Amino acid sequence: MIAGAHQCTVADQLMKKEIILQGMAWGHMPRFLVAQELRDGALLSLAGCYLPGNVEALVAARRSDRPHGPAAQRLWAHLQQAAAQLRLPEPL
Repeated sequence: MIAGAHQCTVADQLMKKEIILQGMAWGHMPRFLVAQELRDGALLSLAGCYLPGNVEALVAARRSDRPHGPAAQRLWAHLQQAAAQLRLPEPL
């Protein structure tokens, strides 16, 4: 944040993205929401040594001391199958 700079408050990330795309502001966005725009060149990343950005790890865990029901078993199987596609793309 820059001291004294104007700030925008929005209701959700999609509204924030739209304001950024219109050139009215800049801000931190989850990569999955702006990956296409970064690839197309509609948006540029400001990430660097002073604004490094960050990557969050997504972890799935379950109890091993008791059996799981059919819904939990199917969810776990789906997560195991889809794990490779859930990985974030490398930075652009």
